[in-house]
Amino acid sequence: MAKIIYDPSIQQVRGTIAGMTYKKSGGQLLITKRAIATEKPPTSDQIAVRERWKAAVTTSKAALTDPVKRAFYEQMTDGVPQRIFSVAMADFLIGPAVDVLDVTGYHGHVGDTIKMTARDDLEVVSVSVEIKSAAGVSLEKGQAVQSGTDWVYHATTAVAAGTSVTIFATATDHAGQAGQRGTTATV
Repeated sequence: MAKIIYDPSIQQVRGTIAGMTYKKSGGQLLITKRAIATEKPPTSDQIAVRERWKAAVTTSKAALTDPVKRAFYEQMTDGVPQRIFSVAMADFLIGPAVDVLDVTGYHGHVGDTIKMTARDDLEVVSVSVEIKSAAGVSLEKGQAVQSGTDWVYHATTAVAAGTSVTIFATATDHAGQAGQRGTTATV
């Protein structure tokens, strides 16, 4: 990579010159090739990506008007003001995931435990659990409680022995994005 050292008399360079765009980001000068518009219509996948980015921008702008959310995103930056918006955007674009859904402690009894491990690029704010019958009827649902790096849910409804159920765990982040994992068990 070439490194250009400018004369100290040049204080600022920005804009497009000879097909190259000059801009500053994070205190560094970036030089990129000028984007060229295409004549082809966008594909359905490209349209979907554009819509997702629009939703990310809208959600991030709204989040930064909320003092509580703004304070959270400010904590995640290195004190660089422009990074607040970037962090909020990333939080929207990178959703949470439930990596582990451990139902070995669930036998259909009240108080049985279901354990989860969830992750997010910034922070998982909640994990909810729903238990459904084989027919898809919700038998119970509620919030798990964080216990160290894991989340734990205690069953509140008894389920008859031999019943097949599907258990879903859904993790949610500050941007409201959700990631889900499900598994089937017979109690």
